[in-house]
Amino acid sequence: MCTPQEKSQERHDDVNFSIARNHSVGFLGKAWSRMKDPKWIFPVVAAFLALSSLAHGILGWNAMSAELARTGASPDLLADLATGWYLGSVAMVAFAVIVLASWWEARGKRPAGRTAATTIAVMYFTFGLLAYLFRSLNAHFLIAFVIPGGLLGVAVIKSSWTASR
Repeated sequence: MCTPQEKSQERHDDVNFSIARNHSVGFLGKAWSRMKDPKWIFPVVAAFLALSSLAHGILGWNAMSAELARTGASPDLLADLATGWYLGSVAMVAFAVIVLASWWEARGKRPAGRTAATTIAVMYFTFGLLAYLFRSLNAHFLIAFVIPGGLLGVAVIKSSWTASR
């Protein structure tokens, strides 16, 4: 059996939990609310995609072209490969813009951006996992593709996309 003090403490704990759960306690309540509906992940992943596109286009191509030049690859071949490489960088920026637009729509509780964000999440996650498994377990693919794709997937699944009325 509980003593009167223990019962009082239980009621106090229930009230505190209820207040926190209902998000009515200042900064902590707002932080709890943001964590419960993880729309904040969208702009984080969008920023990561945009920044990684710069690293891919600038640092990645410099390293790759230097290695290819050492093999004696022709200038035409290098130019063709550079075109495809930079297309990948531009696609990464496009993905970042789409994720940001999906976040904007999710904030307004419009479900239109869900399909685009889901597609990017699935493609990034799947490509990263397959590249990781088939490219000698290189952690780069986990960091650059699997983690952002997984985080975006969680945000899509956990965010409320109910149409506002």
